Amino acid sequence: MAHSEQQLESSTSLTPSSADTVCPLQDPGRSMAADDLGLLVNRMLSSQSASSPSSLSIANQDEPKILCCLGAGTCGTVFEWIDKRFVVKYSDNPPMLASNAQLWNEFIQHRAMNEALELVQQRGLGPVSFKVSGCFGLLPKTQKGWWDSHMYRFPERYRKPGHLLISERIISVPQFVRHAIINGYCPERLREAAKKCPGNDDALIRLYLGKRREIRNSNRPSLMFSLRNYGLHLNQMEEMNIGPSMFAGPMAEVLAVMHWIARVDAGDIEVVLGTSVASHEFSLSSTSEEIENMQPYTSTAIYTYRPSALHVWVLDFNRCQPIMMDELGVNQAVKVFFINDPYFPRPPLHTDGQGENRVWELFETRYLEFSRTIIEELIQNPSSKGEMPTDALGLPGLFLTKVEEEWSRRVERIRAAENRAGDVLPP
Repeated sequence: MAHSEQQLESSTSLTPSSADTVCPLQDPGRSMAADDLGLLVNRMLSSQSASSPSSLSIANQDEPKILCCLGAGTCGTVFEWIDKRFVVKYSDNPPMLASNAQLWNEFIQHRAMNEALELVQQRGLGPVSFKVSGCFGLLPKTQKGWWDSHMYRFPERYRKPGHLLISERIISVPQFVRHAIINGYCPERLREAAKKCPGNDDALIRLYLGKRREIRNSNRPSLMFSLRNYGLHLNQMEEMNIGPSMFAGPMAEVLAVMHWIARVDAGDIEVVLGTSVASHEFSLSSTSEEIENMQPYTSTAIYTYRPSALHVWVLDFNRCQPIMMDELGVNQAVKVFFINDPYFPRPPLHTDGQGENRVWELFETRYLEFSRTIIEELIQNPSSKGEMPTDALGLPGLFLTKVEEEWSRRVERIRAAENRAGDVLPP
């Protein structure tokens, strides 16, 4: 789901918290060379994955504004809420339909991922370099009073009670990233229109480390260029000087957390590049007794500024299914690895370039390292998911081995088909 861009702040704190090491977004207006873009994206990627808040108010919004539709899928239609801090996923299908079952499952698995990242923090297993938006609950269609008060906010075709899944909004990538993609890959005759198109302001960029973009010749000219659900492939990252290697670690951490803490197969998730909101916070750690013993007017307020920054985000958990902590669970995770869009890198083969080799090596190393850290902790101190079997330490390596074997079989089948096609003699 893509979400509109909010104004991004770039000032710095006079007394920033030492934990806030993210880099603010710079001026999006100027034109950039590929080297500049890659350097800036690298600097702006934050390594923090702080657990998102579990409660925020969506009341006291009185202006009669129609909600903006951000996208639709089999699970529901996504709208940006009034103050742009939330999105709501709407479904009005009968309960027996699969889409409603998926919406409830997404609620369960989204919350499970929030809890998984909380566990990583609480037990000192992190930090991790990806984020999951906050999940704030599900509002059923039976809440007649709420719908009577808010139905007018929805576009006319949606003005009937439905189920709403409420979550934190992820902000679009900044304008200079959007324009760099348009300048590089949009047909020249469509570029100015693409830059001015309001729909392209709602852009979360899918990160495809497992595939190179193919150039396809078509006799039908393109009529538009959309950044919604845009997939940035491995070779495009290289061409834009956005090193794909910087995403290998976050991708590995996503799977490690999903497999061994949330214990799900990561079915049909999305891994995207998006932006966080700048925040200004004051806090106080001193007790009243400590303050009584201070010199009057001793500085005690702690001011923390977290600037807007790019992050790797994970979303859309409606098709995630539980896995067992055994070889059957690994087999399920491997199957899903190849059914998903090609977010995750593929094992290198002798024809692959150095880019694929390096990305896979980093992914493999981080996945094994982080998975072992997680499993060792959960063997000693189980989570609410239950006991972790002691032989689970071998499962991450088994997962990677089976991924490599399956990828080799798939490539061989493709090559055999290509060879057979090449053997056909002309008439």
